Amino acid sequence: MGVRNPFRIDYDLESASLSWGDYGPDAGSAHARPRPHGLRRVAAHHRADERRLAVLPRPQRRVQRVGLRDRDARRAVLRLRRGPENNSTWNTGLDQVPPVTAPQVYYGDNPGDQPEVLDPLVELGGGGQAPMGGPTYRFDESLESDVKFPEYWDGHPFMAEFSQDYVVAFTMDELSSDGEVTAVEDFLPNSHLETVNQPIWDNVMDMEFGPDGALYVLEYGDGFFRQNPDAGLYKVTYGSDDTTPRAAISADPISGSTAPLEVTFDASATTDAETPNAELTFDWDFDGDGEYDAQGETVTHTFTDLGQYNVQLRVTDAGGNFGLAIQRITVGNTAPEITLSQPDGAIFNWGDAVPYTVTVNDAEDGDQPTCRNIQYTFGLGHNTHAHPEVTGRAADTEAGCGFTIQTSPDAVEHGEGEKIFGTLVVRYTDQAQGDVPAITGEATHILKPEVQQAEWYDAAEGVEVVDDEAAGAGGYVTSLDEGDSFSYSPIALHHAPTGEAINEITLRGSGEGTVSLGWTAEGSDTSEALAEFEFTGEGWQDVTQALSSVPEGSGSITVTSTGGVDVDQLSFAVGEGPVEPVTVPVDQVSIGMFSLIPWVNEVGLEAVLERLSEIGFENIEPFGSNFNGYTAEEFRALADSYGLSVKSSHYNVNEDTFDETLDYVTTLGQEYVGSGGFPAPGIGTYENTLATAEAMNRLGERTVEAGLEKFFGHNHDGEFRTMYEHEGETLSAWEILVRETNPEYVTFQVDVAWAAHAGVDVVELLEEYGDRIELLHIKDAVNLTPAVVRPSPTSVRATCRCRTSWPPRRRPASSSTSWSTTSPRRARSSPRPASSTSPVSRPASPRSP
Repeated sequence: MGVRNPFRIDYDLESASLSWGDYGPDAGSAHARPRPHGLRRVAAHHRADERRLAVLPRPQRRVQRVGLRDRDARRAVLRLRRGPENNSTWNTGLDQVPPVTAPQVYYGDNPGDQPEVLDPLVELGGGGQAPMGGPTYRFDESLESDVKFPEYWDGHPFMAEFSQDYVVAFTMDELSSDGEVTAVEDFLPNSHLETVNQPIWDNVMDMEFGPDGALYVLEYGDGFFRQNPDAGLYKVTYGSDDTTPRAAISADPISGSTAPLEVTFDASATTDAETPNAELTFDWDFDGDGEYDAQGETVTHTFTDLGQYNVQLRVTDAGGNFGLAIQRITVGNTAPEITLSQPDGAIFNWGDAVPYTVTVNDAEDGDQPTCRNIQYTFGLGHNTHAHPEVTGRAADTEAGCGFTIQTSPDAVEHGEGEKIFGTLVVRYTDQAQGDVPAITGEATHILKPEVQQAEWYDAAEGVEVVDDEAAGAGGYVTSLDEGDSFSYSPIALHHAPTGEAINEITLRGSGEGTVSLGWTAEGSDTSEALAEFEFTGEGWQDVTQALSSVPEGSGSITVTSTGGVDVDQLSFAVGEGPVEPVTVPVDQVSIGMFSLIPWVNEVGLEAVLERLSEIGFENIEPFGSNFNGYTAEEFRALADSYGLSVKSSHYNVNEDTFDETLDYVTTLGQEYVGSGGFPAPGIGTYENTLATAEAMNRLGERTVEAGLEKFFGHNHDGEFRTMYEHEGETLSAWEILVRETNPEYVTFQVDVAWAAHAGVDVVELLEEYGDRIELLHIKDAVNLTPAVVRPSPTSVRATCRCRTSWPPRRRPASSSTSWSTTSPRRARSSPRPASSTSPVSRPASPRSP
């Protein structure tokens, strides 16, 4: 007990001190529960200190950050002073261990998580925490070396940050358990390395001072469980104004099936701090015999014999300093190409089983690999490093060579708020070709969790990360102003466990403005719009957008904003998908003439009909007053002259004069008969409602006998607000009318605005009663009597004869009253009115039909 994950231990002979880096709990911030903030620490201890070490944050200075109650805090301090209790199930030693020895260095994620002198440890690099303990330099005055570090660095312990890519040196008043850090120095800052054309620190794994006094550094590079091309062993010398060139090779091709094989070598990526490449000497040894065969920054060589060659490049500056690089070329065997069925950056969740199919194409062996020779390693990626968890081999499957990774649901316990992801490396070694050795091909793949915290970005510009317990994982991204951005890469809108497309994205944000997502496909420089999210107030809000189209393959998603919006997280899901618009043929749409009363009064009926025809309408739905002064024959002739048909109208449905109505509307050529309401006696009582249903049945039967389609009833809000007990249920009057009328003779025209005004979810109404609704009245909801108002799609009234679209089966992602026929959705039992807490009301005005 005492250390969690000590890494890179160093012993200083002169001070007899042992120092190391240690990884603390994976917690992004302190919690109200007794769990500490995830701090990383570096400690140095003298050999005379015989206490058992439990390297924890300084109890007196950190206990309040842990977030315990006052009484618990005091008890925690006392426990730490006398020594922690080891109450582990697996403890075989002391139950009470010796007192805690505090580390000299500890740090969290942000300034203030540690003493001010240590704040540079969270300011110098990127995200993540991964301290690599380093050596303590000792200056040897008697050592004759022109590369040794000067006396200034004597006694300074060095530390590398694997995740944040920097190296620092500590100044301490005493190199022992009681020592205090007085300064932190950024050693060879990345900003300086970039200005002198040198590579920046890249995942430093280990550092040691050599006998020549130079610093030797091993870098892991970028990538997991593989030979990273940017990994390297470097020698850092001191005191010379003439640095060593850094040689770099690219070759095309690096392997081939037959000889002769012509290969082009390019060393233009070579860098030297003081000397331009044009003044460097490039020497090439193609056959590894120690003699250089060619010179030049770019050369071409033809390998005439089969075999494997380690081509060496030596780059020398004017002062005689030289750097080396090696590139292996294989002649007579081509490296196998491995393709995975999942795109890089596919979406999953911890606990999912993720299937892979592996395709191998080899120029010599063909495309039928031995499946068991395909090896894989899967692990948990954490910031910029990874922990291997599963290794295995592919097997024969119906789809070819494949395997399934069962990811662990416990992975999230690696730390709330920590950036974790899945990492996979797949390798295949082909067959040797005679004396030419086998070659190993490799493919790497990343899986991204379905919830991506904003602060887990892979690149960013201009934004800030703020700790906040109310945010997901304890933090969010702010200062996302116009021109700023953060991005995720690689990522693929592909659900890895099922193979379905990710067609729904939910963004949690707070503020006022628009957040936009852009998509850039892998290998492309062109970004395309993916989705936009509107935010209208403070407090975290979830806004979901269905994607109208889903890009395939791997790429990057960039988040931008108009400003004013903080972003907490993005969630990627397989939803019901985008809503395909329902296209209603123009011959099934009638414009309601009631909404055009002011226009008709201004210019006259004939002028209005002429303009409607010019617009492209084919049908009109007049109301009774439109017929004033016209016989049925005259109105029919007027409509015909403008190419307009009267499919229905709001006309007199009095039973005593209904024969006259039928004669009139038959002459007009109507298909449906009804009014702007329901026939007498109305819905004032339950008994009247039943009597109205009987009247509708009688009128409907007479309508069908006259050769027309059906009789319809047209609602306002009252039919939905009026409730009665009916056959053991509480139903609206409208529902009772639906149940008590004969569908052979009677249908319904739903006025969308009035139904929404009554608090009815019109989409669910259509889903449940679509087989009884053959006509829709679609109009705006302005100037209705006070109560619930839900906007509906248009600013003019139109009647849609859309019965062939019923039943519509899914509600779209937007809040507008439209519908779709794409996928099933469970409808609620009945269209109940909304509660009094529903959206705002509108000013009162005269009721319209």
